[in-house]
Amino acid sequence: MLTGEPTTTTSVEGERTPLLSARFDGAADDEGTTLSITKPNNGLRRIADSLPLSVWLIATIELCERFAYFGTVAPMQNYIQNPRNDPLRPGVIVSLFLIGIGTGGIKTNVSSLIAEQYNGPRESRRVLKSGEEVIIDRDLTIQSHNSIIFNACKALWIGINYKGNLDYARPSYQTEQASTRRLPWDDSFIDDLRRALDSCKIFILYPIYWAAYLQFLTNFISQAATMETHGVPNDIMPNIDPITVLILLPILDRVVFPFLRRLGVSIRHVDRIKMGFLICGLSMLYAAFVQRTIYAAPPCYDHPRAPDCMGGEVPNRVSVFLQSPAYVLVAISEILASVAGVEYAYTQAPKSMKSLIMAVYLSAVSAGALIAMTVSPLTVDPKLPWMYFTLGVENILAGAFLWIVPA
Repeated sequence: MLTGEPTTTTSVEGERTPLLSARFDGAADDEGTTLSITKPNNGLRRIADSLPLSVWLIATIELCERFAYFGTVAPMQNYIQNPRNDPLRPGVIVSLFLIGIGTGGIKTNVSSLIAEQYNGPRESRRVLKSGEEVIIDRDLTIQSHNSIIFNACKALWIGINYKGNLDYARPSYQTEQASTRRLPWDDSFIDDLRRALDSCKIFILYPIYWAAYLQFLTNFISQAATMETHGVPNDIMPNIDPITVLILLPILDRVVFPFLRRLGVSIRHVDRIKMGFLICGLSMLYAAFVQRTIYAAPPCYDHPRAPDCMGGEVPNRVSVFLQSPAYVLVAISEILASVAGVEYAYTQAPKSMKSLIMAVYLSAVSAGALIAMTVSPLTVDPKLPWMYFTLGVENILAGAFLWIVPA
């Protein structure tokens, strides 16, 4: 049994630790930029330098990857949901696994696919370098697998055994109390781990956001299939999202945000995340309104394209373009919550744990897909408005929570 209380050099007397801490190197200031406690900048904003060619190459590769990903996932809803002989939205796959599981089951399968894609292995590959196993991930940083994963888990386990106090995992304390015990990290590793955990607090809310966001790749497509598309394929509608992002992102970043800063309006990362959650909630509530409008329209009312209603060959008389605001709102929320989340994860992360924190952030997408699967019982007619309403209220409450919690 170890005796004595470990001391820490990182705490500041009387200093609180908000949900989004601004204590550490890389924390967001009131203008959405970053500050450093090790290299003060006298309150001046950081100005971006020119990007090297390698960054442009990485961005181009990522652009191609996003086109390939969304170009595959969006048509997949029709691909596996509808039979091959569907009169309006023919699918391709007909298998014993899919027969009889219903629309809700299909959407669950698409969500589970997304969950798997964003779970760990997608973001990293193990390779051998000089006889040591390392991890190469999307931000092209190389981290030692042992020092980052194994040591972090081991340090957390020590902290858990001492009522969550990570200071007990400091080598300086362990060697003082038990000279025969040697830990494969130094005290600065514990400081970095504490900072990493502090930075990950905000990500607890992100699965709620992603559960709603992913609807534009699943239920929005199914919703469009029950509307009059005027010759436009229903799985083309999700393209409104990336087009809106490409148009609005530079406008917000170069025009709107600088203008608001000049007016003294706070645009920290947390402020953008708050608004992103709220706008995503509004998009779900609007989708609920669209669904109610579909149910109120002939010929099939609250069972659109049901087999016993004109053979399922006639959609309800509602234009698919009524959906457009929902896609635009989702895109705006993505610009705010998703982009700010990535920036926050990167700037808050200690240099030794940037990959780890980015992995935690991206794992929230997987968790969000799992949450989306939990509402699958509501993805059948005539319950769909309740599904959108539930996801919308969850995001609005999450955004309101961020307004209330000190940041």
